[in-house]
Amino acid sequence: DDSERLCGDFKWVQEVYILRALDHPYVVKFYGISIENSRLEYIPNGTIDNMLKLFGPFSNNVLQKYTRQIVEGVAYLHDEGVVHR
Repeated sequence: DDSERLCGDFKWVQEVYILRALDHPYVVKFYGISIENSRLEYIPNGTIDNMLKLFGPFSNNVLQKYTRQIVEGVAYLHDEGVVHR
């Protein structure tokens, strides 16, 4: 039904505005979305999974560093009213 579609469209638009407003060194920057794909900030080494495949298990120091960065990024999202899924 049209009202459900419009409500869904509004939620997408609202989410895009929220994502574009986020700015934190430990949260990947969202630049926009198109029908084909979304545009995110380039991350040189890719995902944590890619890094594990390339370099093997992380040392404790590296784990502490990444854990701190993840916690700071998620805390920022929570402060901005965003729930990470």
